[in-house]
Amino acid sequence: IGGMALGGMSSWERVCPSRVRPSDETDALDYAPRKTGEPLIPFFRVDISRQNVESDVDALDLRAEVGYGPFALHYNQTHFNEKQPEDKLNLIRIYGVYRMSFSRFVELDLGLGTLIIDGKNENAGFSLTLPLIIRPVKYAGVEFRPAWSNVNGTSINDYDIALMLGEKYASLKLGYRWLHSVE
Repeated sequence: IGGMALGGMSSWERVCPSRVRPSDETDALDYAPRKTGEPLIPFFRVDISRQNVESDVDALDLRAEVGYGPFALHYNQTHFNEKQPEDKLNLIRIYGVYRMSFSRFVELDLGLGTLIIDGKNENAGFSLTLPLIIRPVKYAGVEFRPAWSNVNGTSINDYDIALMLGEKYASLKLGYRWLHSVE
């Protein structure tokens, strides 16, 4: 609990308005104030990705996050489209997120919320996520976004790992995502 509190306090200190730096100044401290456009603990973030699931199934994924310091709201929708037979399925996740930055290079989040499965019927259940973002150099980082959900007694595990390459405000994300369900 102490580590979680320290991580949240660090996130708050890094985005405190009097300490946000628009310039490229460097700071010797690991808890350096957050610079404008920095990918960790973002004020606003949107990810759009396309996934090839099988030869006749593809998916479009939209992920958005809005937050300040340690607190954020996270929305994720994956739209699956099957060609033969024609069918559609949406997975929607909504989380309240507690963001912990343990340095200017590492962010670990705790998200609690819901997973909604919307296809021929709609079902919902509890969901938990623990995203980890490691950005050791200015232009590259690794992101791991696991999520565990339970809908009507079925466990749904979602794992997304990616390499992120980019500059301020924009990144290219290359990765792999897999979903697994267990009754």
